[in-house]
Amino acid sequence: MTTRRKALVTIAAGSASAAVVSAMPAAKGATHDMEAMPSEKPGQREQPPPVYFHGRNFETITRLVDMIIPRTDTPGAAEVGVDYRVDRVVSGNAQLQNEFEAGLKYVNAEAQKQQAKDFLSLDPERQAGILKSAAEATGTEQGKFFLSLKKLTLEWYYRSEAGLAHELGYKGNSYRTSFTGCTHPEHWPA
Repeated sequence: MTTRRKALVTIAAGSASAAVVSAMPAAKGATHDMEAMPSEKPGQREQPPPVYFHGRNFETITRLVDMIIPRTDTPGAAEVGVDYRVDRVVSGNAQLQNEFEAGLKYVNAEAQKQQAKDFLSLDPERQAGILKSAAEATGTEQGKFFLSLKKLTLEWYYRSEAGLAHELGYKGNSYRTSFTGCTHPEHWPA
């Protein structure tokens, strides 16, 4: 049985991740200095303060990334600092700032339609409903917001130790001590 988590792993393991990084406008302005990134050890996060999002907006971003990649047998997206990384990327990209501002307004307005103060005031089931409607609204502001949020969440989660090593099983670069060459006689020179 394929779970949502397994599907995400399959997507992230494919060559699509390379295309996402090069195609994302945010990636051009993003810092890839892993020394400057937050700690990834659950319970020991020493996170810098958010740069762009503050207060309830940052809490909403944290909740949204955790909804995209929740905690299972591996840490969730917020546990490895994806929320802080998204904040940093958005802070340096005017187009993403516009998309995320519109997206946050959308999720909060949808929550208010359901008689809640804001998105965070809703129960998880109704939050998921709003996120699903944003995902299905392709070509709209909320659809662009969801797509950008999802891409950034996947990109940064699978760059973390939890995503890359623990979930995908990446063991690091390896080398061969010898290479025997082609073993197919039909490929040998005449």
